[in-house]
Amino acid sequence: MAIELELKPGGTLWPTHVLALSQPNSDDLTVDAEGDAECPLLIPIDEVTWREKTSTPLPPSRPRRGSSGRVIVVPIVPLEVPHPDSIPLLLLFAMGLEPVLELARQLLPPDVMGEFPDADAMVIRMGQDHDAEQIQQYVVRNRQLRFNSLRLGILDRPIINMIELSHKVAVRAQDRRRLHNSGSRTPPLPAIRVDSGE
Repeated sequence: MAIELELKPGGTLWPTHVLALSQPNSDDLTVDAEGDAECPLLIPIDEVTWREKTSTPLPPSRPRRGSSGRVIVVPIVPLEVPHPDSIPLLLLFAMGLEPVLELARQLLPPDVMGEFPDADAMVIRMGQDHDAEQIQQYVVRNRQLRFNSLRLGILDRPIINMIELSHKVAVRAQDRRRLHNSGSRTPPLPAIRVDSGE
């Protein structure tokens, strides 16, 4: 299966593949909450960058020119991932298109990241300054990114470390808030290891 992509003038790096991302066990008849058919999420990628940044193999590709000189034809690669909708954010950073520090701003609220690298202070700040619903949203998003990074085999250690730290902080802030709301004595925080990625 292949797809035609129109080339934009002035480009220097053209895609070699298009990923067709879907959740495991989904098929052409999968529907969303509104009853509309869910289509795979299509993401163009460059094979050289992909191989440098992930451990997920791709089939060989030789993009060819389409009928007009402004179109190339590249293969579509079906790939099952835990959460397709969060893959664009992950790939933006994992492919080196944006700096890792910018990823941190997507994973936790700015006031919480302001406490970095003190993980305990991050947990306390998040638990105190954000309600349960907000914390839950961060827990879910960071868990999805973590599972996707594992599935794709992202090789950039600082990105993996930032996702793991953010997930742990959000989960522990959620636990701390639950204990506080239940009237239980809040136990001391277990240590969160902050890996420099080196």
